[in-house]
Amino acid sequence: MTPLTVDKLPSLDKAALFFDIDGTLAPIAAHASQVYIDESMLTTIRLLHRATEGALAVLSGRPIEQIDRLFSPYKYPAAAEHGALVRDPDGVTHTESHLAAHLDQIYRRALDAVRLMPGVHVEQKHHGVALHYRQAPRYERAVIQVANTLVALAPGIEATRGKMVVELKSATVNKGVAMQSLLSHAPFHDRIPVVFGDDMSDEPAFMQANRLNGLSISIETQASCAQHYVPRQHGLEQLLSDWLCGQAS
Repeated sequence: MTPLTVDKLPSLDKAALFFDIDGTLAPIAAHASQVYIDESMLTTIRLLHRATEGALAVLSGRPIEQIDRLFSPYKYPAAAEHGALVRDPDGVTHTESHLAAHLDQIYRRALDAVRLMPGVHVEQKHHGVALHYRQAPRYERAVIQVANTLVALAPGIEATRGKMVVELKSATVNKGVAMQSLLSHAPFHDRIPVVFGDDMSDEPAFMQANRLNGLSISIETQASCAQHYVPRQHGLEQLLSDWLCGQAS
């Protein structure tokens, strides 16, 4: 893995861009509800969307309504909840998860299992359940054990770890599969995939980009299959701005 420099990036008219949010476009906050994207970064994303003729998408663990709130008033193509729901460039949504019948049971069992772990937050999403322990890191091992137990409640569930979170979701859903789905649509089709992410949930997208001779870029971590890294999250915006300026010159 090598540090990312602008000269390693393809021309924007040949690139398809995929961005994670938390830890990538926005700094990680103590609670997910406190996360926001700086206005200058939002402007950069809008300019990249225009420069790629719309070949820009968001790959996030967040539900689609949270994604749209962070980018309001724009609604970009997106893979929400790690790809359980994919919104294509035409605005049509496709659901890839089939856990709806089990979510209430998983959520109730998760709440009961962590009730003696103050600071651990259980989030019920549309297609999964997340156990957040950022405000109670001492319970990391216990939360992982809870998640591994809950996997047995329904077929086809897996526990995926992120930064201070474990998510229960469909085993067939990940950001790599979602990215491949988006690449089948214009204007993504036949472009070079360039993926930016920061944690384990982004690894499937990194691997898929590598297989397709694209670029995979990890933010702040070198413990990844990504080809390149950006040392600091706050340095990403300058790099993206330089990429835009290089295309304009």
